[in-house]
Amino acid sequence: MSLIQRVSPVLDVGSVALESAGLRTLVIPTGTYPTPFWVRDGGTRVHRVSALPWQGTVLGSGLEVFSSDPTASVVLPGWSEEWAYADTAALKAGVREVWANGAPASGDVSLLTGLVNTPWGGDRCLRNTYLAAGSSRDHTVGVTLTMGSWADTVQPREIWFETWCRWSANWQSNGPFDGGGPGQKHFFLFDQREIGDARHNLLTQIGGTSIQMIVAGSPGTGGLPTPYPGGITDALFDGQWHLLRIHAAMHNTDGIWEATIDGNYFSWGFGGDNNLDPTYYYKILALQRNVNNGVFQDQTCDWGPVRAWSVDPGFASLPAAA
Repeated sequence: MSLIQRVSPVLDVGSVALESAGLRTLVIPTGTYPTPFWVRDGGTRVHRVSALPWQGTVLGSGLEVFSSDPTASVVLPGWSEEWAYADTAALKAGVREVWANGAPASGDVSLLTGLVNTPWGGDRCLRNTYLAAGSSRDHTVGVTLTMGSWADTVQPREIWFETWCRWSANWQSNGPFDGGGPGQKHFFLFDQREIGDARHNLLTQIGGTSIQMIVAGSPGTGGLPTPYPGGITDALFDGQWHLLRIHAAMHNTDGIWEATIDGNYFSWGFGGDNNLDPTYYYKILALQRNVNNGVFQDQTCDWGPVRAWSVDPGFASLPAAA
């Protein structure tokens, strides 16, 4: 398949009218792209456009436009967490670890079901709830997952992830407590040892505005904070689903730690040594943990299915850093 363009927001392609949460009417005018072409919304649904102008209903806040059918060479994930649990108790028993300091007073994790119009087509997700009552510095809520026997068999030293995140519209990582540097640990990736000095981090709201990619214990450690296009509060913390894709690789001279959120690119940026020992491989990940400075109010972050590949699934050629 041949990717022409990643488009975010949808407004960049044509005129868009918001119909409901995450559901939009898309109009692509004459002369935009040579036909036929294919439009993939939310990373899942594909629309073939054979003539212009074209109008259709799309899900999600970003699009990918292809010159050939992207479903013709789909690579299935090697591992996934689809939240296929009977209830919250089963979810807590099924994940590797639950992080909820002071639960339920300070926050907790839960299973949401009965969802409609999700970008991935499913009806359930994980919810991490942070409560203002009893909060403190390094207020911690989230789950740790293991890729288990798949990771032990494949031993991936290069890996790709895809998931969807939805921050409540009142989300705020700049809390009332001092210290730690305001920011929220959104996504962690570890090798099989799960030790802190070799973790990969994706942090949100660094300095109130930016995304930062960090490889702890490596030369250079933290990539430069990158402001989120359109403003992180307005464009990301808006109560809508956002597509997160991550690419990581362990190499001694050209290590990789990069991500896109709705097509917006963020990178560690240093390369170099991010894990030298050839026996290490990616196995453990965590969906949020601590908000460094606590929280002002009750707030939530939801997670759709998390899927992982050890081979290029087709979105691995993330946009080059500007």
